[in-house]
Amino acid sequence: MNTWLRALIAIALFSGLFILAIVTAGGLALYAAWYVSFTDDGWWNSGVMRPAMLVVAVAIAVIVGTWAALRTPEPPGLPVGETDAAKLWKIVDDLARDSDIRAPTEILLTGEPNVAVTEKTRLLGLIAGRRRLYIGAPVLATFTIDQLTAVIAHELGHYSRADTRLLPITYLAHETLERSLERLEKMALNGAGFVPLIMPPFRGYLTLFRLVSSAVLRRQEYAADRFSAAVAGPEVAVSALHRMPVVTEAWESFLTQVNSHIAQDRASGRVPTTIVSTFVRVFTETLDDEFQVSAEQTTRWDTHPPIADRIAAIQNLAEDTKPATPPTTRPGIPSCVAQDGNQPASGLLPNLDHYSPHLDRLILPHLPDWVTTKPLTSEPLEEYLKRIAIGQRESDADALYNATGESSANLQTVLESLNKGQAAHLAAVLSRGHPAHADVARTGSDRPVTPFQPLVHRLEAAFAVAAVRSGAARWAYDWSNGSATAILAPSTSLDLAVAAEHAVHSPEGAGQVRMRLARAGIDGTIGPAREGILPGADSGDVIGAMSGIRISSDSSGLRFRRGPHDLMIFTTGLAFFRGDPVDFSNRRLETLVQAVRFAQRPLIGANLLAYHDIRTVTVLRHSPMEIRLARQDGTTMTIRQKFSRSQLDGSRELLLNIIDDVEEPIVPPSSE
Repeated sequence: MNTWLRALIAIALFSGLFILAIVTAGGLALYAAWYVSFTDDGWWNSGVMRPAMLVVAVAIAVIVGTWAALRTPEPPGLPVGETDAAKLWKIVDDLARDSDIRAPTEILLTGEPNVAVTEKTRLLGLIAGRRRLYIGAPVLATFTIDQLTAVIAHELGHYSRADTRLLPITYLAHETLERSLERLEKMALNGAGFVPLIMPPFRGYLTLFRLVSSAVLRRQEYAADRFSAAVAGPEVAVSALHRMPVVTEAWESFLTQVNSHIAQDRASGRVPTTIVSTFVRVFTETLDDEFQVSAEQTTRWDTHPPIADRIAAIQNLAEDTKPATPPTTRPGIPSCVAQDGNQPASGLLPNLDHYSPHLDRLILPHLPDWVTTKPLTSEPLEEYLKRIAIGQRESDADALYNATGESSANLQTVLESLNKGQAAHLAAVLSRGHPAHADVARTGSDRPVTPFQPLVHRLEAAFAVAAVRSGAARWAYDWSNGSATAILAPSTSLDLAVAAEHAVHSPEGAGQVRMRLARAGIDGTIGPAREGILPGADSGDVIGAMSGIRISSDSSGLRFRRGPHDLMIFTTGLAFFRGDPVDFSNRRLETLVQAVRFAQRPLIGANLLAYHDIRTVTVLRHSPMEIRLARQDGTTMTIRQKFSRSQLDGSRELLLNIIDDVEEPIVPPSSE
């Protein structure tokens, strides 16, 4: 398919949108004129005004959609100067010169696992303009020079066929269609009931547009692959294609793990740094050999063919053009690459670390706004993740100590409870409002979910925390499951996870485990890791939160000030904090939850109420919520919340469900 034919298809697809809008508006106008000519109602009636409003809706949607598409910014990137990466620039210039292609005027470094080219054209792509080459830092840091050269050659292949000049018009048409439909849907949601009548033609045209443009784009990718194979050689091109999905999925998995920890650390005021260099180390040490790419899920809407099909096409091309005698030189490879093509491509940008702080902001652009505590403090990524993971392990251990209901609980207390056959009681307390599958998901375990899984998980955490605090182990961050692992001395044969399973599932095993812990140098008198952990509250398992709570109580043990309170819902009890009389936002509530969860705000000073201290519950109203609690000492307290106050993740319903269990309380078995 030659350039002019593809240009005609792109222009036709773009023009078709406006033709559709004009035809739709014209049809509505003709209907209005016909209606007036056959009735005596005049122009000011519903039969005329409704089509007129539809015409206005179409015009607004297309104009707003086009304007929004035209204002779409270029991808962000960090300019790479020729002095910083002379060899990289030489490779790009040599490839362009040898292929008779106008070279990019800029090279930009990005935080995406991708390489791409753009061209700032004029007259909808008919006149060439400024060219940019975007290279993702994850690719630069994990590819060899040969592989990166093949990928750059692929992207330059798009220049050779004027793909980048025609892509803007295709992209503009797609964005205009998408945004026009969004505008029409917004009008319909805002009460314009007549708008859905004109949406089917636009949806149908969007479907047709996607089918045609996706087919054209896939053909362009095959053509660029052929160009890459001709320049870099089929073997190198295939190697780069094999490498790209591995790096992409590994990067996405890595970044998902990082973001999940960031979400737990909003209140610390710390932000991670050295993200790319940490990824490279982890990828090289653990992911490169072990990472399995998931099977490709392709559809007819995809703009890129499946990797397997692209590799097969290159291999078939290589077979068809295989020379009778092997060439003595590598095809098209610049002379500066031929000697050290197997070296890491990161060597093309020697001062990559200089870009690290700016790359961190590109990779996590919303992080400064997301973190609520200022000023911000930088922390190396692995230390950052390890600190959060250790806090989670300590919280899990403290949850177990609180479940015993004793103020001075320690590891020995827990093992004694298990030895007395109280495993079912502890498991029931820990599971209240907290599904067992959450623990399995958090630890990355593939073991079957059982009612005792929360107990086993937290007991293993208690063993790990005690081992580190006893000096018998050290913490290490485990990238395979995103948690902190206690590394015991090499001479110790004790497996903490197996020991936890044995202690939970066998009362006699608890005593044996206690002796094995002692022999490993783990102190059984170690208790909660954090100050402010009191019976009836659990700083590790905050499962809900509400603000704007009004409380009245006749209890001498619980003293509440006038005004609103914040309520934290734990697996073993409730904690009441003095609230903000003005700010009831979810953002403030989320910050409070994180501060409590990671011991940045101890529970000292809060009013704590354990579930086992509640004798009866009377729900006075469900909406707005009003509950009267009768305590074991005969006192009562009433909790009320208004509609306008915030809650996290259905906390009101969660609280109602949990306190329903008070009618049939979980009672520990007799120790007799």
